[in-house]
Amino acid sequence: MRDGKRTWIGSDTQAEAGGTRLSVEQKWVRFGTWALGIAGDRRVQCICEAHAKRLFDDLPGAFDFTERFYDLLKEYDFDLSPSPGDSCPVTGQNLILANPSELWTVLGCLAPIPVELWADGSGRNFGLGAMHAMRGIDDAERVLKAGLAAAFEYDAGTGGEIWTDVLES
Repeated sequence: MRDGKRTWIGSDTQAEAGGTRLSVEQKWVRFGTWALGIAGDRRVQCICEAHAKRLFDDLPGAFDFTERFYDLLKEYDFDLSPSPGDSCPVTGQNLILANPSELWTVLGCLAPIPVELWADGSGRNFGLGAMHAMRGIDDAERVLKAGLAAAFEYDAGTGGEIWTDVLES
């Protein structure tokens, strides 16, 4: 969630593997002033954490990130074949890319779309709804936490603890 010259990020701390709930510290990869939120394949988060410097060092912007991310997944033999009738690669990941002044949702076809607020993962609809309802409130941290609280309350796949952080210049 954007807040002037800052961007608030957050998530739950629960992951799932084969129907088993797992506790994770966070679902974000941080490097310098950049952060990447990952909903989807837990292996992708591990790869991004291991290669954070390569993904984010001297990163000019979101499109450059998507090129680096695509190349990294190819090295790890991810099937990035386009869907039938489409020319766009499909990663199967839901990503949120952020720095202190910008926020993007990165679609599975690696198209970065600038947004003011966003949520992803299984609780996305609940989180987005709650944050949208509070858009007029001038407290981004409070709005973000309300979105997370709604996801915790109504989505069975959201759990653990609420984790938040702020990206500042």
